[in-house]
Amino acid sequence: PSVGEMIDAYRYQDMLSSPRTQFRNIYQNQLSTFEHRPADLAMMAGIDWVKSGLFGKEREHYISDVPLYLKTAINAVPNAVQAFKESIKMARGTTIGKPELGVEAKNEFERARAAQLPKSITIIQRFMEACDKFNMAIISPAEYAINKKKGMSDGEAYQKGQEVAETYLLRAK
Repeated sequence: PSVGEMIDAYRYQDMLSSPRTQFRNIYQNQLSTFEHRPADLAMMAGIDWVKSGLFGKEREHYISDVPLYLKTAINAVPNAVQAFKESIKMARGTTIGKPELGVEAKNEFERARAAQLPKSITIIQRFMEACDKFNMAIISPAEYAINKKKGMSDGEAYQKGQEVAETYLLRAK
């Protein structure tokens, strides 16, 4: 990486290095994963139940989605730990989406360049990305299970699960 990219990485880490920033990131991710999403599923089921009674529409959401979500989310924790470890090490195939390192890391070549940055000036960014990957690895399989229950194909259910995970972790552009 160039000197400018190293300075950008240092500047970005300095901006994110407050313990309050880290606490907020961890707390918000856990809140979104284990409280907001189940509450939204329950709310959608209630609204759908009322709509079906008033307008005769076929139901799309059920309250049974909430326990399915929570069971699958809890069972996904070991995979989430693995995703955390791979992300923090910037293992082959991992991508850095948010926060940036000061160097684009979208493909394998750019990821290799980003991996050349000194670890001391990218640890905060990698930790934040790893926390997001941890929670995405919990939300995504839970959403996949709900979508499979609704009858979606594997690919469609996986894609929809990824989109919901990005939305709930505030990663959508």
